[in-house]
Amino acid sequence: MLTNVKAEVQDLIRNSPFASEIARCMDGSFYIESYQNISDNRGQFESLFCKPSNTLSSALLIDREILTIISKYPTVQARTLRFAQAEIRSNSPRLNPNLIIVVHCDPSGNQKLRTWGREQGIVVIPFYTNPSLDFHGAVLA
Repeated sequence: MLTNVKAEVQDLIRNSPFASEIARCMDGSFYIESYQNISDNRGQFESLFCKPSNTLSSALLIDREILTIISKYPTVQARTLRFAQAEIRSNSPRLNPNLIIVVHCDPSGNQKLRTWGREQGIVVIPFYTNPSLDFHGAVLA
């Protein structure tokens, strides 16, 4: 049961193994307000708008939703951050402009994402997962 997911998007998230597992992992910390599967000239990504719990919001001093991007590509590229920036701009002021979460499948992607984010003034919280594993294999390094 996806108790931390807005009713209108529960079926969409259930149809995405990655998004549904992320929602389960975020239970208690975030409430998922929105889900989209977007394909455009930057690639194909899934996005979640995640509202932090009151406790997490107070601890991190944030009052807006956090964009979570799911990238299933074997190699993370800078276009992931360009996609995130475009999503943040088009959903301003709803989304936090300088903090995103990126779930990806690139074994060396965590450092790349942090570096690219720093260059753009965005704090990137990267999570690597091996696409052949379930999401309980996610690694924050």
